[in-house]
Amino acid sequence: MRRTSMVLACVALASGVFASQALGQVPVPGSLDESGNHRVAGVEPGMQVSKAPVPEWGITSANWLTIGSGSFTPIISGWTWSQNFWWRWATTGGNTYWDASLTLPSGTKVTHFVVEAYDNSASGDVRVTFATCPNLSSSCTYTGLGQTSGTPGYTWLTVVLPSPITIDNNMNSYHVRVRLDSGDDTNSFRSVSFKYELQVSPAPGVASFTDVPTSYWAFQYIEALKASGITQGVTPTTYEPESNVTRAQMAVFLAKALGLHWPN
Repeated sequence: MRRTSMVLACVALASGVFASQALGQVPVPGSLDESGNHRVAGVEPGMQVSKAPVPEWGITSANWLTIGSGSFTPIISGWTWSQNFWWRWATTGGNTYWDASLTLPSGTKVTHFVVEAYDNSASGDVRVTFATCPNLSSSCTYTGLGQTSGTPGYTWLTVVLPSPITIDNNMNSYHVRVRLDSGDDTNSFRSVSFKYELQVSPAPGVASFTDVPTSYWAFQYIEALKASGITQGVTPTTYEPESNVTRAQMAVFLAKALGLHWPN
């Protein structure tokens, strides 16, 4: 196997399988029946459904991260609320807001999110929005507003962001806000699921190796693995991208990419 082929395998593993396990990949949301029982889209009651997630393979990997309602906090502590099977609703008779933090690695791209909601109110809706809050700032930018208007009963409310957001934990924090209009059990929610993609770092402007110039087809991936400490050059200035990889070198690549270690 050539060194460039090994590089792509390591990038796929590091950004796909390992990250999916570490962050908790979940299947694409399905639906609920009128009794609140969970169903999977396209599957009739009584059919056997596999609960194992199906990874989306590739250099970048699409995954789901779900935040359950138990992780949401009413932004005013005096509000009262009730829950049943983790469906939460307000009992204040008016609008309530619920916030939760989103934790993903820097560089992750968020494209949209899905709210597990119940709306049986003639006038009130379940509303949700995504917040980007710069560090050391008193304000946040809200985007991707969605609401259940015209969708009675249990539903999956999908909100596509106007443009994908790349997570930058050094500069910002990220949150999701759910608003329940009715103030009673006719508006409730149980979870918010974010779809994200793990991205390879942007290519630097200067090459680290003389035999891997910026025009080389695998330049971005070789530089990403070098910056992460997964691989180094054959010499301090050369990488030999077309050379074959030994089994020993493959072991080093894979162990570093997957973060393998002995249990404590």
